[in-house]
Amino acid sequence: MKLLRHPLVHFFVVGAAMFALRPWELTPWYEDENRRIVIGAERRAAIRSQLARTPDSASSAAAETQALADAIDEEILYREAVARRLHHDNAVVRERVIEAMRVLGPGNARDDAALFEQGTALGLDRSDLVVRRHLAAAMRLMVTAPARAEAASDEQMQEALAREPQRYRLPATTSLAHVFFRDRAGTAVARVLEDLRAGRDAAGGDAFALGRSFRERTDADLDGVFGSGFAAQVAELPLHVWAGPVKSSYGVHLVRVEERRAGSMPALASVRGRLQQRLYHERADARLRAWLQKQRTRYAVIVQDVRAGGDTRIAALSPEALSLPPAAAIVGD
Repeated sequence: MKLLRHPLVHFFVVGAAMFALRPWELTPWYEDENRRIVIGAERRAAIRSQLARTPDSASSAAAETQALADAIDEEILYREAVARRLHHDNAVVRERVIEAMRVLGPGNARDDAALFEQGTALGLDRSDLVVRRHLAAAMRLMVTAPARAEAASDEQMQEALAREPQRYRLPATTSLAHVFFRDRAGTAVARVLEDLRAGRDAAGGDAFALGRSFRERTDADLDGVFGSGFAAQVAELPLHVWAGPVKSSYGVHLVRVEERRAGSMPALASVRGRLQQRLYHERADARLRAWLQKQRTRYAVIVQDVRAGGDTRIAALSPEALSLPPAAAIVGD
């Protein structure tokens, strides 16, 4: 009876029960033999299932190829993090392993240090999906960190600004005043318009909750306030003249366009922070791509697929599709 109360027995019993219910969830996504990465048939089936639920990607071979490449890169990042011992003294890893051990042996009164040591001996730090993703993210940050230390010169930021002008371009704006009427038809609108054009104090119109004047608003701003299509109508009106009526989602408006400002490129100083972040991300992406490309040459990668009848067949396809070394193999379709 004492044997039945042992935590290790609990671990294997619970594990066996979960495995029987959902075997692909407990089976590691990857196997490691002599620096091999094997993405099993279950994992590839899960990728295909996920893509099938994603709009515009259900039948896309390119989407599956990208998903497989991302999975391989994630595994490489995880393994290299472990090789650099990033899992040691890591709060997330420690918490997850201890939590798993307490679930498996709720009556276990051993201290956290002992539970962590026992859990890592059982490989819980290697089979936990949250831990794997956390360590992969930590490795990614380690690889890309030097990019943030590279200061960007004004010349480089000016080049980035010229390279993607639409990302930073200031949109055109319109300033206007208006008089609002809930009733879309009626002689009151025409009478008020006549008085406004004549420079007389016009009595009429209804209260508009958001005010009677708007300064330097983009077309998107105006459509957001008055409804779709309002900005396009205002764009046809002359400057400094009361005109209308212009239809909105609420009624009609008499509008006087006070000012129009064309779109323009901003001064470098006003977007310096955004440009620095953009250059950092570009450099970080480049560093990560180069680092992963180098690391891929150190692994042999095999992707499996389940065939009709349950058999698994591996056929050599172009490894360039996944940016993998020639040793890679991927299941034929």
